[in-house]
Order: sequence, then structure tokens, then C-alpha cells
Amino acid sequence: MMTKTSNPGLRTCRTLVLILVLSATAGCGKMFRGKDNADPPAKLTEFTPEIKITRVWERDTGAGTGKLTLRLKPYIYNKWVYTADYKGRLTALDLKKGSVRWQVSTKKKIASGPIANHKVVVVGTSDGEVIAYSAKNGKQIWNAPATSEVLASPVISGFVVIARAIDGQIVGLDLMTGKRLWIYGKPAPILTVRGNSAPVVSFDNVFVGFDTGKIVNLLAKNGAVAWEKTIAMMSGRTELDRLVDIDSDPLIYENTLYVSAFQRQLVAIDLKSAEYRWNRKISSFKTMAADARRLYVTDANSHVWAFDRKTGTPLWKQDKLTNRSVTGPAIVGDYIVVADYKGYLHWLSKKDGHFVARVRGDSKGYLEAPVSLGSMIVVMGRGGELAMYRLGGKAAVRKKKKNKSPKKKAKKK
Repeated sequence: MMTKTSNPGLRTCRTLVLILVLSATAGCGKMFRGKDNADPPAKLTEFTPEIKITRVWERDTGAGTGKLTLRLKPYIYNKWVYTADYKGRLTALDLKKGSVRWQVSTKKKIASGPIANHKVVVVGTSDGEVIAYSAKNGKQIWNAPATSEVLASPVISGFVVIARAIDGQIVGLDLMTGKRLWIYGKPAPILTVRGNSAPVVSFDNVFVGFDTGKIVNLLAKNGAVAWEKTIAMMSGRTELDRLVDIDSDPLIYENTLYVSAFQRQLVAIDLKSAEYRWNRKISSFKTMAADARRLYVTDANSHVWAFDRKTGTPLWKQDKLTNRSVTGPAIVGDYIVVADYKGYLHWLSKKDGHFVARVRGDSKGYLEAPVSLGSMIVVMGRGGELAMYRLGGKAAVRKKKKNKSPKKKAKKK
């Protein structure tokens, strides 16, 4: 956690104060009881796998996020996958084979993204830059200043790139030149959770969640406000109690917008009327996923929930991954997939949340949810390991392995 302000001195001071407060809080158990009161991560439970998971390919894309908490995740556009690491390495890979198309060292402190279309790949940096590179070869096209660190992935709407900075300012930039077209912002509270939710685009509208617990609908072309809604109210005696950051990316499914605020609630908003449909008390800062019937959410305790998408009624909760820093869910067929801090990928039944499969991926763990692609997922770990997994194992693959066995060779001889 840290504060968000354009004044580096104040930001550093408030960050140190918060660190001391949290350290004192975490140390109370040791001071008065001789041990830490924090609940340890749950141990993995054994179960009988019900489905087969096949690793299609795996590639080392660089340094990943290292020990930093950055929202770097793979972005899929057409037949390509784009990745970035915190040391500035930007990579384009073939989606089917995982082979590298191009890779460049930007020498930038990339902190968010990438996002891409057929012409550009855009990233945000911790130095307050929004930078566009050629989707064909990775050459820099433009570099535009934001107002502070860009920790949330930029988005593209038509010919406009929208980027949200850590100080609460939103900028609209020309896609081809990086020229600033508009700016909109709200002052950030004194204390906030480090990190931001990414803007979400629907047609010509951009939905942005703020650290004040509000979500705003902006017109992408000029930044004008269409409407604003309060998701959570600040309340409590301390600054920690008053945290209501919207750090989970808003999710749009059909004509409903789903928004979750830290320490407060999950809300469904009708996009046509801008009226609330339902709300549920739950704290989350992870990405969400939805299908025709259900909304899937990972809460702050790493419990995975399924809610009725239309009414908000809880349908099930999987609490066997408590405190394992579980990512948001991704939908793969009849299942959802989440990843944890130890590098495990867990497949759960969409029907009732029970475990159906588990595989080990990047041993450094995962911060961001897998990206779903039909019966497959693409996921990048903290150590930079990028991999594609497929639901089910094809018999053809196993036959090829058997053809290379000694028995087969003996018959040929």
C-alpha cells in the first residue's frame, strides 16, 4: 500500500507512515502473544482429478514482475500474444506455437499492459509514460506523458488510447501520434491500496473506477462525463477503515456493469438506465468473470464465489484456497481457473465450485488471472513463464509419444 499524490515527498512520507502502521499491527501478536496472529495460507487438499489438462507450450518471456506487484498480463490479439516484463522487455509470440515473432528491450520501467490492436502495442510505465510500439516489429512509435505512474493497463477505443494514472487522472491520447486529446480526474484519498483498476470500454464509452469508491462513465472521444455512481461510501475512524478503492477491473456482460470495491461491496448496474440492479457485501480487488448465468469473484481472503448474475444471490463458495493470494477467475468451458502464489493452477466446476484438476506452472507464482481462449488458457507467472494449457488431452498427442517408444522401434526392426 502507498499513497497517491503528485508530490514525491508527501508520497514517500505517507508510504513510510503506512508501512510503520502496518508493521505495528502485524507485530501485535508477537509483542503480546509471542506469535503472529495472521492466518497462514491454506494447505492444498487432495482430490481425484476429473479432467485432463495438457500443457500446449511454454516460453520464457523475461523477468516477469519479479518481486514487484505489477499488473502485467499477456494480451491476445488475433493470432499473437503480447507480453511485457518489469525490466522493459516487450515480446510478441505466435499464439498457436508460442514461437517468438519479435522481442525488444525498451529500457523502460514497464508497469502495466500490454494492450494491442493490429497497429500498435501500448504499455504504461512507473515513470508516468504511455508508450506505443509497432505491432509488427516492436519499434517505438510515440511516448506520451501521463500525470504519474501508470499501474493500470491502458485501453483502446477507436482511435483513442485511454490511460489511468495513480493520482486519479485519466488521459485520452491519439492512437497514432500520442497527442493528448483530453484529461479527466478526481483527487485521490490520502491513503489508498497500491494499484488501480483498468478502464473498461464499451462502444464509445469508458468506465473508470476510482479510489473514492465511485465509478464514472466517460465518452471516449472527449472525456465528457455521461454519468457517475457511488459504489462504496468511505466510513470508519481510521484511514485504513475508510479504504474503498475500486481496484478490480469493472466487468461488462451484456447490458450489465459489475463493479467491486475493496472492503465494501459488489454492485451490478444496468448500462441503459444507469440504475443499480443489486449489491452484495464482499471485498475484492481481483478481476471478475461471467457467463450467461453466473458471476465469478475472488474475494480478499482468496475465497472463490459464484453469484447469480441477474439477482446477486450467492450460489456457492470455494474456501479451500484461503490466503493463497488467488487470482481472479477465467472461464474455460464448464470450468473456471484460478492461480495462486505458489504457482498452482486450479480448475473448479462452474456448477458447485469443487476441484476438478490442478497443475503446477510458474514456481514463482501468479499475480494476474489466466486469459481464457475457448477450451484453453494463456497465463504468465511472476517469473516470466508464459504457457498455454488446453482442457483435455488429445489422443493424437499420446499416440505420437507411443510411436517413439522402444517397442515400436523393435517392431520396425
